[in-house]
Amino acid sequence: MDSYIAHVKRARTLIRRHEFRVKKKLGQHFMVSPRVLQRIIELAEIQPEDRVLEIGPGLGALTQFLAEKAQQVVAVEIDTTLLPLLRETLAGYPQVQVVQGDILQVNLDEVMQAAKGSALEVNSQYKVVGNLPYYITSPIVMKVLEGGYQIGNLVMLVQKEVAQRMAAKPATKEYGLLSVAVQFYAEVYCGGEVPRDAFWPQPEVESALVKLVPRKEPPVKVIDRPFFFWVARAAFGQRRKTLLNALVGAPGPFKLNREEVESHLVNLNIDPRRRGETLNLAELAEVSNRLYPILGI
Repeated sequence: MDSYIAHVKRARTLIRRHEFRVKKKLGQHFMVSPRVLQRIIELAEIQPEDRVLEIGPGLGALTQFLAEKAQQVVAVEIDTTLLPLLRETLAGYPQVQVVQGDILQVNLDEVMQAAKGSALEVNSQYKVVGNLPYYITSPIVMKVLEGGYQIGNLVMLVQKEVAQRMAAKPATKEYGLLSVAVQFYAEVYCGGEVPRDAFWPQPEVESALVKLVPRKEPPVKVIDRPFFFWVARAAFGQRRKTLLNALVGAPGPFKLNREEVESHLVNLNIDPRRRGETLNLAELAEVSNRLYPILGI
């Protein structure tokens, strides 16, 4: 369709007409592949009754596709100089509202509730999609997952390496703190790789789609969530260290006695000499729950 901005020539023409300068510091790589955009729509399972929050609409390519499928789209854009371009691109889509703001600073539920025509009720979910700036992907993902927002699913275009880390299994080189944190809060589904020529300008790294479905309850029970993540952070802090040495020598607010830690690990049938990156979510929870009482908090 000629009105779609998802085309290199049209994107360049729009940018020249508005004398817009692409900002590398904001990680701006605009989507120009209708095929990839359609894949995002399918992965997010956008339905006619859905309300969608888009993170970083850019030139509005994905926004157009979303607007043709969903009831309402609220797009949050941090770059004020993109607003005139978005007004032109989205002029024919009354169901779209663009909100200027930093996604890391706003309350997503409040943004959806304040949107024109929105009435965010209890248990009323919306979907989140976005072509995320690669340099702040992890902070955005964790903000969305930890916020307790009314989100049905989250579909993101991210750096391939980050997508692999989110979905990684224990004892692999990709497995780390991000894997544990994301899998604690959500189910992870890989949506496939995305070629560099799907963007303009083209990024220097490979990209991939990932879908996160927030869990109603974490897959493991933990006595104290901050301590659980401290244990996980300690376990992955120095990958060449044994679990015992990593826990005892970890920086932060918690200090553990070496003999006590070793005794509790043995009692859990976890070899103190194991590397932290070999522990799965359940084992990290066991360690956290066993060690937390000895803190005397």
